[in-house]
Amino acid sequence: MKTLIFLLVVAFLLAVYAVYSLLTFKMKVKQYGQRLRNFYVFSEYPDDRTLVLRRKDHERWIERSGNQSGVKVVIIPYQDKNNPLESWEEYLVRRKEEQQADMIVRDNEIERKKGRDFFLSEVHQQDQKLDADLVDTLESITNAWNKLSSGTRGIADRLAAEVRRAKRRLQQY
Repeated sequence: MKTLIFLLVVAFLLAVYAVYSLLTFKMKVKQYGQRLRNFYVFSEYPDDRTLVLRRKDHERWIERSGNQSGVKVVIIPYQDKNNPLESWEEYLVRRKEEQQADMIVRDNEIERKKGRDFFLSEVHQQDQKLDADLVDTLESITNAWNKLSSGTRGIADRLAAEVRRAKRRLQQY
């Protein structure tokens, strides 16, 4: 009997993990699909060799999502061929300047293609909306997990309800 209960709990936890993974996958595909601004890949520390891998990861997600907005992945490496002797502090300043310059060019491109009204209504609100939806969804899943961990009666029902709420939020988005 104890073995059966243990197996049921393990199966349930695997199902919860599968639903969580599916929801996070769908959320990420949706975010990449609706993205209008470019992605920026920076050196996170002086000897960072993961730039190309992170760029490829972003490009795969852009491709999976079917994004038709012309989103690119811009790499800004530390001590590139144009700045071989820069210090880390100089790099941080250059990184910020290059990102801002590229964002201005990208924003002008979006405004020119889609119009001023679209630009004002979508682009400026997009980053805030993505952050808010991500926080809400992750809070729902975290709350569901905490309820599961508490060991109270009706956990499965509450967890399923939290997952359904998170899924509805993602569908509305």
